Amino acid sequence: MPVSRVFRSGRKKLYTIHFRSGRSIRATANHKFRTYLEWKRLDQLKKGDRLAMPRHIQQPLDDNSDYPDAKLALLAHMIGDGCYVKSQPIHYTSETAHHISVVKQAASLLFNTDGRVVPQESWYHVYLPFPYRLTHHKRHPMIQWFSELGLTFARSHEKKVPESLFTCSERQIGLFLKHLWSTDGCIHIGEKLIRIYYATGSEILALQVQALLLRVGVQSHIRKVRQIKRNREMRPQYHIDVQGTYFQIMFLQKVGGFGSKKQVAEDALKILGRKKQNPNIDTIEVEAWKTLVEPEKEKAGIGWRAVCKRIHLPYCGTSLYKYSISRRRMLQLAEALDSELLRKYAQSDIYWEEIKSIEESTIEDVFDLTVPGTHNFIGSDVTVHNSIEQDSDVVLFLYGQNENEELLDTSKRLMKVLIAKHRNGPTGEIDMVFRGDRMRFYDVESSLEV
Repeated sequence: MPVSRVFRSGRKKLYTIHFRSGRSIRATANHKFRTYLEWKRLDQLKKGDRLAMPRHIQQPLDDNSDYPDAKLALLAHMIGDGCYVKSQPIHYTSETAHHISVVKQAASLLFNTDGRVVPQESWYHVYLPFPYRLTHHKRHPMIQWFSELGLTFARSHEKKVPESLFTCSERQIGLFLKHLWSTDGCIHIGEKLIRIYYATGSEILALQVQALLLRVGVQSHIRKVRQIKRNREMRPQYHIDVQGTYFQIMFLQKVGGFGSKKQVAEDALKILGRKKQNPNIDTIEVEAWKTLVEPEKEKAGIGWRAVCKRIHLPYCGTSLYKYSISRRRMLQLAEALDSELLRKYAQSDIYWEEIKSIEESTIEDVFDLTVPGTHNFIGSDVTVHNSIEQDSDVVLFLYGQNENEELLDTSKRLMKVLIAKHRNGPTGEIDMVFRGDRMRFYDVESSLEV
């Protein structure tokens, strides 16, 4: 949905909402966010509340022609294990010969670069030299490509993906993530659980990978991991964890494994397919038992014992209220109570993200925007309401001509009334005349008669 209006609303204090997943968003105190019951202002929220965010951000159905598969694979491997630091030769390092071959072949196909493979102990390096004679007016074609994508020379903690990657189809994003995961990613089958995560020293890359995962319907959490070497604290690592049986299955189906991780991914998918799901993150907060479920139970005219019997759960008294409600449990309750409301919560396209903390931020220029129709939008992957004008029935702006411009006479001034929002009527512009001697506004035709 396109934005219809954007306007400045002055300088205001901002607050940062930090979520359990590692996401964050900044907004003013009066900005509204969607809780499971209603829209609430930021200054009404607290730690532990859950806010709505999309479970899956839909991508274009058609592939982005600027990203053929070879470019996606090369880009992913270079961001993961490539070296494109200023004053150093462009090269890629891996312990897997198959990865070296993929990068060498892709560079040759796309940029006519004859890669030179150099083995070193248990590692391989492939150097990607200039495909032509270097002159003052030519750049390495890969550096030129990176520049066109908005990328610059970067060390590991500075790496990021190009913004244009977010315009790719779901299939393309899945392919990119598959190759990226083959560098510093992990798919591990343990005795009790399966771990899926990607590790990077770049915070911005971690946030971007998390956002890309959402484009294939996978929720994830970012963990900041301290690095200590020889009693000295190093730059932290960021792990993007895919947790929960449902989202791990979704990851293995939409992304999967490449190279040595391919078979592990296939085995993990089989194991998860036999595992009973017991989510503790993809849930609706515990208060929903009393605010959503209990009113629907009263409408149905049955007691809690009967409800528990219908959902095949032993009756346990008030302890039922101690745990948040999974989507599966909510669907069982919806069927047991024949509740359309509970069914909507169980089958919605919303993921309820828990607030970890709310902190004061800086004072900055603030801009409001309007999205017609839905009156909400996705910002930083969180569902947010239209800006400050949401509290008003009508929003008006007055625009006056410059004092130096020629006016009708010294007591009259041409003005424009801009109706930016009208909850019960049309918006638009109206030409008016302000009479300073009478402190009143007149329409243009009437002003000629007074």
